[in-house]
Amino acid sequence: MYSNGTISYQEPRKYTFDRAQSVDDETFSFTTINVVYMALVNYLQMEKTAPIFRRIVEELLDYIETPLMTRSIGEYLWGYRDPLLHMLQAYFPDLVQDDRVALFGFN
Repeated sequence: MYSNGTISYQEPRKYTFDRAQSVDDETFSFTTINVVYMALVNYLQMEKTAPIFRRIVEELLDYIETPLMTRSIGEYLWGYRDPLLHMLQAYFPDLVQDDRVALFGFN
């Protein structure tokens, strides 16, 4: 219960990969949009972005990330360590609390 007298509930969910229902297995790699890269590029376009954050992210984007990425199905679904988030975590630990990216990576 919260201090304002309300409560919250979240239904537990569990995801599994069913090979029989898929075209390939979890090791199959594919190329798709790099969501972290695109989100940071979009964030940098905002006027309120702090100059030091902008400078560090621009440098890291030039050397680490690209707009496209190739990952396995398993990595995309269950999680992978993103190199850009990992580097940003070193500079901004309060802002970047996790360097892993996943579509369903919370099992």
